[in-house]
Amino acid sequence: MIAIPVKDTGDNPEVDERFGRCAFFCIIDDKGTKTFIENSAKDLSSGAGGQAVSILANNDVDVIIAPHIGPKSMTPILELGIKVFSVGNAKTVSEALEGLKLNILKAVGEEKPGLRRV
Repeated sequence: MIAIPVKDTGDNPEVDERFGRCAFFCIIDDKGTKTFIENSAKDLSSGAGGQAVSILANNDVDVIIAPHIGPKSMTPILELGIKVFSVGNAKTVSEALEGLKLNILKAVGEEKPGLRRV
């Protein structure tokens, strides 16, 4: 299952820039069927990202496509084995799915934490 944070539940919703505080998640199954889950974490005073991760994990999501995911959310995502891809230039769900299909979205979060040689 693929999850994308979105602003609404239209036919081809716009990707939301905010992962933990998006209005909805568009969940796409292996057959391409879209369902929408309201993000009940969006109004939390803190911990919205972590709660959003729990919502997606409880819905068997194994891939997330998003513009940005903060470090507090990325840690549990990686611990759960969920793959994350940057949305790139895609503005809608259809564009994001096409980018994933064409293998042009960049995988993120796989690098190990710590110091880096530059």
